[in-house]
Amino acid sequence: MPIEADAITWRTLLIACNIHDINDLSGVGEKVRQKLLELEPRRSGNFVMVANKYAEAGLWEKVTNRITPTLDDVARITGFSIDGLPVIGRDYKADECPGICSELLLSPRLLHPKNRCDVILKELLSFKDIPLVLVGAGLDPYVRAYVLYVIGCFLSPRRDHSSVPCMYLSLLRDVDAIQNYAWGAALLCQLHHTTWKNLKGQ
Repeated sequence: MPIEADAITWRTLLIACNIHDINDLSGVGEKVRQKLLELEPRRSGNFVMVANKYAEAGLWEKVTNRITPTLDDVARITGFSIDGLPVIGRDYKADECPGICSELLLSPRLLHPKNRCDVILKELLSFKDIPLVLVGAGLDPYVRAYVLYVIGCFLSPRRDHSSVPCMYLSLLRDVDAIQNYAWGAALLCQLHHTTWKNLKGQ
């Protein structure tokens, strides 16, 4: 080419490699992946495309060696805080969960019928319509339900994406203090743990 290829050109080549299923580890596809990450090391979309290609090929070692997110990455991409209190929930006994659920979410019916220490994610969607008459502390259960839903979907998702542990409710008791936790650090820990489990084939 008579001009220097920029990141857009390399990204287009990577997409073309994906379309034509070029997953060679020493040829064109690999060179394109390396060049793109070299040109735009801070662009999260590039990391996702490259990681997906390595994952499709079952090359989990390359995913972790090349594409290991940092606290700064998590903070920049998600906006979650990386400084603050540790995200350590309280383990409740099965007979305690209905009480804590009633107190903080106003209903024990949100609990999983078999695992009474898990809140069903779909049930949290009932909090999406907030009555206009609510103000102040009346909004707290809705805030808790929203944050618990985010935890269950993004921060610490279960394999079947159906529930979230009740233990996180202990961190949501004081709605004004939710911002004091290092949610981004917890997310990074979860990402590393999940990657490690995939490497081990669990």
